[in-house]
Amino acid sequence: MLEFSRQPMFLAVSGTHRLARGSHVSGSELSDLELIEPLGPAPDYWRQVNAPKKTRGGHELTYSAGAGTIQEALSTVASSRLGLLLCEASTRYVPRPDIRYLPAPDLEPTTLLVLRSERKQHGLADRFAELLVKNLR
Repeated sequence: MLEFSRQPMFLAVSGTHRLARGSHVSGSELSDLELIEPLGPAPDYWRQVNAPKKTRGGHELTYSAGAGTIQEALSTVASSRLGLLLCEASTRYVPRPDIRYLPAPDLEPTTLLVLRSERKQHGLADRFAELLVKNLR
């Protein structure tokens, strides 16, 4: 197992949302906000980080809408009072002038890992891991 990307979580809200004026969002503020959750199949471990049910401080999170893509979710955010959780790298990938991205320090960061199977090896995965090790040191 090789960790190669650890990203803090952010909250996307409409530029006109009351939280958009702040510098970050607290766990308490997150618990008062209705969120958009990802639709479709995904492993439980992925959902636990990308659509958590609680903050680190124990605040319950509520998901009242869903979206199949980040673009769909951001369009909903821009035209509503809903929020969307996403990692810092995604905020750079999908910049929008009508959306404000706020750090959410009370959420666990996301982490990308390379998992390699001893029983079922794959040349591309092995090469990818080698390049990561070489470039991360």
